[in-house]
Amino acid sequence: MPSVDQVFVTASMTAASMTGPELEWSHRQQGFFKLACHAVIAQDGTVHLGRRGFDEAGCLAGALNTTSLQVVLIGGVDEALRPTNNFTDAQRQELSKLWPELPRVIDKQSPIKEL
Repeated sequence: MPSVDQVFVTASMTAASMTGPELEWSHRQQGFFKLACHAVIAQDGTVHLGRRGFDEAGCLAGALNTTSLQVVLIGGVDEALRPTNNFTDAQRQELSKLWPELPRVIDKQSPIKEL
């Protein structure tokens, strides 16, 4: 894998109550052999690790897959599945602890407005 130079952050676009293991199950149902990203951060701040860091490319960042670590924040939609910025302070705090030396790239398609 080429050198990693950023963290790509996106929303799960799922219910806020979803957990990392549940998202991994969903990814497997979609044909991935494991969680498609390097880490998932639940609304309570729990971190679920997926891909093996720098050794394994993620699958969610398109052209950035091989040069980024990818993190999914659980949430991003309300109860009616409308996009919303419902991310928690616990998620933001845990995100800041993951690979703090790397800059963040926000997925422009997700409702994440700021970190």
